Parts: sequence; C-alpha cells; structure tokens
Amino acid sequence: MESIKALWESWQPQIQSWIQQLTPLHAGIAGGLVFLYIIIRLTQKSKRRKRLKALAPQLVLDAFQIAPLGRDAFFKIRNNRQDITIKSDYAGHQIDRGKVYGILLEAASTQRIQNDFSIEATFLDQARNVYKQVFDLRQQVAFQAKIIKHGY
Repeated sequence: MESIKALWESWQPQIQSWIQQLTPLHAGIAGGLVFLYIIIRLTQKSKRRKRLKALAPQLVLDAFQIAPLGRDAFFKIRNNRQDITIKSDYAGHQIDRGKVYGILLEAASTQRIQNDFSIEATFLDQARNVYKQVFDLRQQVAFQAKIIKHGY
C-alpha cells in the first residue's frame, strides 16, 4: 500500500501538468475515442447475442395426438440441428440430429386430456448452453428456443 501511495505522489505533479496542457481539441479527441470504444463494445455484445440465437438448437413439433378416449396423448419432437440432451425429472435423454423423441402424456384424473395446453422443454446442447422452448399444442407450433444459461 505504501509503494502505491509513494508512486502516486511521484506521478501526481506530472499528471497534473499534462492535464493543464490539454486543449479542448485534445479533450474532444479523447472523449470521441472513449465514445467509439463504448460503441464497439456494445455492438460486439449485440453480435454475440444474435450469433447465439442463430446457433440455438431448434426442436420442431413432429406430432401431437390425443387418444380417442382422451386418457393419454403422444407428443413427438424432432431435432433438426445439432445433438442436444433433454433433461427430464427422471433421466437425461439425447436426441441425435434428425431423430424423433416421443413423450407419452397420461391423464391422472377422470377427466379427458384437452389440447388447450402448452409444453415447456428445457434442454442443453453439447456446449452446455441451457435453452427453454415452448410448444403450443393448440396451434401445433414450436416457439423459438431461448437461451437461459451459457455453458462453458
């Protein structure tokens, strides 16, 4: 701590004289450079977000069927991009590219299964990025996957 204080005391007069010699032109150039640096950093972050969104694995709703009696339903998703792993409450399952993953839904009550609900899948890719994607079964559509946690 003492060495930093001594160093500051030795440099302080030089820094003060340098600041006094600055003209408004120099201050404007320095401010412009700082502003340019901030703009470059912000655009780099924006490009990174867009790249991550473009590389996000996209699961596609392959099929959704409710059994005739309405006691169970079958939900199929297809992986069109890279290998991803779906983590369920019980175990992890890997879906290779071009493969289909089926989920059996079963009614736990005496009521029939209706198709007015959505399924939310949380999955990760090989880079350990965690994504969340919603499947709206009323419209039979899969929404864009959103990254919720970056991997490595």
